[in-house]
Amino acid sequence: MMAKNNKQARLDRSKLQLEEISREIVKSLNEITEKLLPASKTLYLVGGSLYRNLVRELYGINHQCYYDIDFLAEDVELDKLPSNWIVEKYRPRDLAEGCIGYRIKTGKSIFDLSLLKNHASSIMTNSSPSIGTYLRFVPLSIQSIAYDFDNKRLLGDIGIRSILDKKIWFNNNIVLEMNRDYWIDKINAKASELDFQVDF
Repeated sequence: MMAKNNKQARLDRSKLQLEEISREIVKSLNEITEKLLPASKTLYLVGGSLYRNLVRELYGINHQCYYDIDFLAEDVELDKLPSNWIVEKYRPRDLAEGCIGYRIKTGKSIFDLSLLKNHASSIMTNSSPSIGTYLRFVPLSIQSIAYDFDNKRLLGDIGIRSILDKKIWFNNNIVLEMNRDYWIDKINAKASELDFQVDF
């Protein structure tokens, strides 16, 4: 029982450390978020810039990720965004037609913004749009993590466990069935980049 309590205490400390790191990552994006937040309803930071920088800080990797900046929102009022931002509709390849988001160029940065109702995790699984649906159906374990701006906290036990265990696995086998070779290459490349083990 004592060993189990010690393991849980270590896990809680590690989660707290990731939570603190995630707040610093969000601060580094203030140039974007100060203008994006007033136009958005229920905003989340997801994707590579979140998990890559969490891994970098936690394990002392020198490479900081300034790219692959992705946000999810319940809704966005595009007319409230700065007039000098270039907003283009964007559909990732090989996804259903309704899976449309926005690629936004600010002059200094480029980021992607998707609405929960138009995200592949909702459309391709025919599930109600929510952050829970996103975390449950995003393709890889490392991607199953999000920073919640409203509550200022890190979400996604699967992604947190993936980072802490330094392992990556398929979180959603539907995508694997759609294009096995692509996703096998993707998971191996991701594991190599992060120095994680692949857990099939």
